Amino acid sequence: MIKRAHLIGLVVLALLALGGEACAKCALGQVAALHVTMEGTRPIVSAGVNGVKTNFLADSGAFFNMMSEASAAELKLKLGPAPPNLRVIGLGGDTDVSLATVSHFDLAGQTVANVAFIVGGGEAGNDVAGVIGENVLTLADTEYDLANGVIRLIRPTGCGPGALAYWAQSLPIGELDIAASTPLAPSPTGAAFINGARIRVVFDSGAGASMLAIGAARRLGLDPRKMGDVAVAAGFGRGVGRRTVETWIIPVDSFKIGGEEIRRTRLRVGDFSLFDADMLLGADFFLSHRIYVAKSQRKLYFTYNGGPVFNLDAPATTQTASGDTSPAPVNAAPVEVTPPVDAAGFSRRGSAEAGRHDYARAITDLSRACDLAPNEPTYFFQRAMAYLDNK
Repeated sequence: MIKRAHLIGLVVLALLALGGEACAKCALGQVAALHVTMEGTRPIVSAGVNGVKTNFLADSGAFFNMMSEASAAELKLKLGPAPPNLRVIGLGGDTDVSLATVSHFDLAGQTVANVAFIVGGGEAGNDVAGVIGENVLTLADTEYDLANGVIRLIRPTGCGPGALAYWAQSLPIGELDIAASTPLAPSPTGAAFINGARIRVVFDSGAGASMLAIGAARRLGLDPRKMGDVAVAAGFGRGVGRRTVETWIIPVDSFKIGGEEIRRTRLRVGDFSLFDADMLLGADFFLSHRIYVAKSQRKLYFTYNGGPVFNLDAPATTQTASGDTSPAPVNAAPVEVTPPVDAAGFSRRGSAEAGRHDYARAITDLSRACDLAPNEPTYFFQRAMAYLDNK
């Protein structure tokens, strides 16, 4: 596990005028900033594994760092036994695992010795070796600003109970209580409402699309297998385990969370179960919102970025509409995104826009990245993929 002391190097982000003498002294110190490039709806961060540059998925739904056996072998990591009776359970079932230790792990400008990874499960895809989990992402408060291409680890000092969404100014702020983090359930979980009925959601940046578990759907009277033509088959998904998961898209009258409500929308339902929740709020929700997980307060704050909240794209082999045509949430206003200043910043913002299917803006930003860094092939590849996805 990464030791807290290795990442401490506070940079003051903001002084929050939240009212009251105690809040006047509130400051947020940036512990680390993880630069994020979106591959579709997957937030990817770069790290060094014993001197080898490697890509990882930033996964708030993973309780620990993890990689596949093939990735461990390619990185020449020695495998050892995992703790007794440890099995990893994910969207696609459970799997046996081993343990590997990275002697020198480079992340966010810091080098940390002897970082443990669980080894097992399926491939993360493309050139992604594995996931960075909550044992890193919960070292402090966590801000997910995927629209700007960054995840910030933040340590508040002198702060009272006021909202820590320091960027919001006069914007409406969604707020909800989250459960205390535990070793078995470290991911942020809280309450939401579908058609007025309370459900439990887990914020999972590693899930490409938000998804309601079929058991919860049945409890709400929304069993896709009994809804006829109203429910549309949406292909199959896969998680940590080997099993594929059948999915459907169904209409709902209302989805409400933290004071924000989306009316007359659609949700994805999957044939899977969760350990401690009814629904995954995936990277689509993270892209459409700026999120601050206040571990220090057991609160989660968010503001709306604009665009579709849920990614309802289904595989081309299924007959369904593409994209989310639902209205913007009520009680929400878009956040003004800080403009980038260099090629890497334009690339990160462009990849986030492409992940939200805003291809016109993505192509503009990625073209700017290409102009600023004409010898960097990654930016040209990102722009080509945006053109391809835009047909």
